[in-house]
Amino acid sequence: MTTTRNAEEVACNGCGGMETTLYAISPDGHRVVRCVRCGLIYTNPRLRTDLTGQRVDEQDQDELEREYGAERALYDARFDERLDWMASRLPSGARVLDIGCAWGYFLDRGLRRGFRMAGVEISPRTGMFAKRICRDVHIGELTTAPWPERWFDAVTLWHTLEHVPDPSEILQQAHRLLKPGGTLFIEVPDAGSRIAREQKEHWAHFRPLSHLYYFDRTTLEVLLAKCGFTCERLEGVSQGTGWGGRLNQLGLGWVSKALLMSCPGLVMAVRSRLMRTGRTETDVLIVAATRRD
Repeated sequence: MTTTRNAEEVACNGCGGMETTLYAISPDGHRVVRCVRCGLIYTNPRLRTDLTGQRVDEQDQDELEREYGAERALYDARFDERLDWMASRLPSGARVLDIGCAWGYFLDRGLRRGFRMAGVEISPRTGMFAKRICRDVHIGELTTAPWPERWFDAVTLWHTLEHVPDPSEILQQAHRLLKPGGTLFIEVPDAGSRIAREQKEHWAHFRPLSHLYYFDRTTLEVLLAKCGFTCERLEGVSQGTGWGGRLNQLGLGWVSKALLMSCPGLVMAVRSRLMRTGRTETDVLIVAATRRD
């Protein structure tokens, strides 16, 4: 690892390789590379790990809180879909840990289904909000969480794995906390999707400062196998309409954000209609993987 004042160059988290090719450069100059050996795409160089907690100031937190609040209906609908998808793989009253639980919206939906929910959130501000919804929330690093090994029936990582500096470490911790035969559920942007390949740096999920890793089906499955998991189901789903990236390409990304903030119900209705007619494109991967002993 090579470190400068504010940035660090890192080896591939998938295979440890150092040889890369350039994948794309963001409009503000951040480089995203592809590992020559295993194909994993990641931000390199990136903000030093010890500085990542300083990225979001109070103004940014206020904006994020407004966005999350305005889009609550969208999040609730999406999490209900994921709980429907999970239900057949979990016993009644299962213990479920949500890593990166943010404001606790998924915890809320899970509690309503009768699951025994717990969460981990590194941000004190959002973690305290989540604690109002679910008492069993640990604010801090997963490595300092209080739960014993083999405690949970399921662990979820909803759009968390792409943010963390060391995905392998998070997956190994999830393996430790899962019961034998327990299930890990993951959702991440799909860098192998047609939308991602065509839109590249204009793709709605291309955010090198916060999205440190970009997985496709192969690199995600290989990483899971390395960390002790067997993929039982891996499929592409649609998180939106695909218009966010197209608007970004035209320099009109603010239009997409304004629509989500002001008319989340309308956006949700349009998305649902397009999904029913098969007119949305998939640019997100969801995974169910079983812990191997």
